[in-house]
Amino acid sequence: MRWETRALGFSVLCLLTSVLCLLTSVLCLAGCNTLAVSTTALPGVYRGTLPCADCAGIETTLTLRRDGTFTLSRQYQGREMFTAPLETGRWRRREGVIELFPRAPAPATADERLCFGLTDSGTLLQYDIGCAPIEGLAGTLGRAAGPATK
Repeated sequence: MRWETRALGFSVLCLLTSVLCLLTSVLCLAGCNTLAVSTTALPGVYRGTLPCADCAGIETTLTLRRDGTFTLSRQYQGREMFTAPLETGRWRRREGVIELFPRAPAPATADERLCFGLTDSGTLLQYDIGCAPIEGLAGTLGRAAGPATK
């Protein structure tokens, strides 16, 4: 009887250890999936046409660098093509939102930042000035082919 009780206790311990190992493996794989989205999405070069209130669209190229800097070029399409001056500055990722802070004579304020949401597929979704999703026709920037930038 004593031997059977020990054997039963050992079997239960083995079962619990197996369940713990399986749970740990599942959590590790889930974490890897999340990391894969994050690391493939940033940094890099993103391109697309963003909506425009008084033109056909804004051809946009955004380059996010590993050192936390960015460049943004915008070309307005339509009646008269207009290329906006190249913007540079710092970027950060916070809670799934990419915030761009353009360089200016004074540090950028929250009202001067540009925001994009990072989607599960790795594209950037245009957000409003308050860094919230835009209702209706928000534009997206897709990752351009090529290696990540320095």
